Amino acid sequence: RQNAASISQSNSSMVSTYFLASKSMGVVILLLTTFASVFSGYTVVGVPNEAGYNGFTAIRWISGVGYVGIGALIILPRLRRLSDIRAYSSPGDFVFDRFRSISVRVITSLCLCVPQILYISVQFHALGATLAFFTNYELEFNTVVCVSAFLIFLFECAGGMRTVAYTDAVQGTVMICVFICFPIVLAVMYA
Repeated sequence: RQNAASISQSNSSMVSTYFLASKSMGVVILLLTTFASVFSGYTVVGVPNEAGYNGFTAIRWISGVGYVGIGALIILPRLRRLSDIRAYSSPGDFVFDRFRSISVRVITSLCLCVPQILYISVQFHALGATLAFFTNYELEFNTVVCVSAFLIFLFECAGGMRTVAYTDAVQGTVMICVFICFPIVLAVMYA
């Protein structure tokens, strides 16, 4: 017969394994998944498109990424140490731990969902528009978005954060190869 503490610990372990990949991803996978997230569909499709329409004002993205990186370098090591000490399983756990209020926890959770919904919406739009364009609209925008959403849901159900990180790592590797090969191909073809 299990007591409440062991059941709670078991559930916490399952949540950590599913959503956080047991916090055991290697440095290479972590870097590649972060790279794929930072240099995502909007960066590859949206920013150049905006630069084409608005010109030099799109330069703000370069400084914005720099400030985000500096902020992450300052804050994330501290949050990582705290998450290990206090067994946090989400960014909202820090806020709940600080204020100990259920209403603050709910508001924090909702506030954390809004940017993620916007982010995934932009990714779906970038993928759908890009594939529709490159296939001369043989693949319809809505079909691409629905199939992509289904695949993401399937991957998430199958393996949680670990499968997301591995697919991001593959995406990051492909993007790095393209970023390296593209200037070489341009130089060979147009030099």
